[in-house]
Formats: sequence, C-alpha cells, structure tokens
Amino acid sequence: ILQGDDGNGGILGENDFRVNINRLTEQTFALGTGAAVCYLENANIDEYGNLGYSPEAKIKIDWLAADNIIPLSWQQDRLREAAFISDVVLHGDKFAYLQVHRLEEDSYVITSHFFKENDFSYKEVSLPSGIARTVRTGNDTPWFTIFKPNIVNSLFPDLPMGISVFAGCKDILKGIDLCYDSLNMEFYLGKKMVFLRKDLLSEDEEGYLYAPQDSNKQLFMYIGDKTMDGDMIPKEFNPTLRVDAHTAALQQQL
Repeated sequence: ILQGDDGNGGILGENDFRVNINRLTEQTFALGTGAAVCYLENANIDEYGNLGYSPEAKIKIDWLAADNIIPLSWQQDRLREAAFISDVVLHGDKFAYLQVHRLEEDSYVITSHFFKENDFSYKEVSLPSGIARTVRTGNDTPWFTIFKPNIVNSLFPDLPMGISVFAGCKDILKGIDLCYDSLNMEFYLGKKMVFLRKDLLSEDEEGYLYAPQDSNKQLFMYIGDKTMDGDMIPKEFNPTLRVDAHTAALQQQL
C-alpha cells in the first residue's frame, strides 16, 4: 500500500514522494522548518466527522515550508497542534487551503477551510468536492510531521520552530558575495586593450574615427601621406588577472 509492488508506486508514488521530500529537505535547511501534512480525498465521513471504511479514499500529502506553518500548542520543542496553509490554483483562481489540527479528548480533529484570494484579501468559500469540513481521526497520532535541522534555534529558543542553517552567517555570506563579485570584476576590467596613434585611424563620412579592424581590414592599411614620424606600432595592454588569489579567497570564505 505504501510503496506499491515495485517500490515506486502506492501512496508514496501517488504523492511523488522521492521528489517532494528532497525539495522539502532543501527548504527546511534554508528556512528552518518544513512539514508533511496528510489529508484524505473521497473518504467516507459521517455528519459528525467520524471516519468510515471507504476503498475509494486516497491519502494526499501537502509539503509545506516554514512560512506555511502556524504553531498552536507545543511542549518543549514538540509541536502538538498546528495550522497549515497551502496555496491552490483552480481554473485560474487562487485559493488558500487551511487545515487546523487540534487535540480533543486525546484524539486529533482536523478542520479544513478554503479561502479565495480577491484583491489581496481572502474570503472563505465552500470546500472543493471530496474534502470534508471535519475529520475525527480517533487517535492521538498526528497527521503531520515536522522537519527541522538538528541545531538549536538561538533566535527564538522558546518556539517549536527550527532555524536556518544560514542563521548567524550573514558576515560570511557577505564575504562570499564580495569575493565572487571581485572575481567577476577582475575579468571585466582585465580585458585586452590596444592603443593606436590617431593618424592610423580612418574617418567615415560623418567624421567618426574607426580602427582598421572595424572595416574588416586586418593585414594592410593605407595611410596615404600621413606622417611616419614616431612609433607606428600599436601598443597592447594585457593586465595580469589575479584569478588564483581570488579563487583562494573565495574558497576560504566557503
């Protein structure tokens, strides 16, 4: 049921688990917290929200980052109750799907709400077909899992949320950006330059001067009666690129 006969199907395959769990892991380490939240589609639920047997029911999973998680109650760093918001687009309209997971008499009760976005505000609307307003799970096992990096939340130690692996690294990130920008600027400013005497340039009908290469003249150039006094050889300017020094500095910052 979970992985199917070939290990790639089942509930995990239907929810594209391998791709989504890796994306969620990246978001979790970047933002500090992630969540996988289960819900049911086409379940057999009575008017009181109690679950009944339904072979057509499907388990779906929402993959949510930190800004879509609202803690409601917790003990130490264990999140016990929470609300989760996910973005949904139906027929071009934007909606927010809100799930609230609360403990009532030692069992979880999940309530769902649907809000339509309109001019930067939200108005609650009817739930889509197949999603129940209330689900009484009948046990104290949560239908959500919280992911966090195994580091202490030094900014908000009393909250059950995690912290980004980049927290406290602002100066290092600035140093990396500085070294990288300087490396790119080294190539921009270090381009070859060729200096020509003015009497080696040609003049077009509008009076603009141009080098012989600009008119596809590469081997020979007629300069007429222009003076031959002085050095006629073009001068090259080839700056030394400090690539090794920049690479070492960038590697040290990393």
